[in-house]
Amino acid sequence: MFNKHGKSDLFYKKGIPKSDIVLFRGLQLPLLSKEKVIEMKDALAVKKEIDIKDISEMRKILNFAQQRDC
Repeated sequence: MFNKHGKSDLFYKKGIPKSDIVLFRGLQLPLLSKEKVIEMKDALAVKKEIDIKDISEMRKILNFAQQRDC
C-alpha cells in the first residue's frame, strides 16, 4: 500500500488480522471484519470516487448493524 507521500508502507504492521469464516453456497470463505475492510479502504492514499462511496455506504451498514445489536 502506498501512503500519502507515494512511499510503500505496510498496512498491517502486526500481520494480517484474523478473518471470520463465512459459509456461502457451500463454500467456506475467510472474510475480514467490516471494520477492517473500512479501515483498509479509508487508508488508501488515492481514493477514486467509487472508493469514497464504498466507504460511506459500508459505514452506514456497520452503524445499522451495531445499533441493531445494542
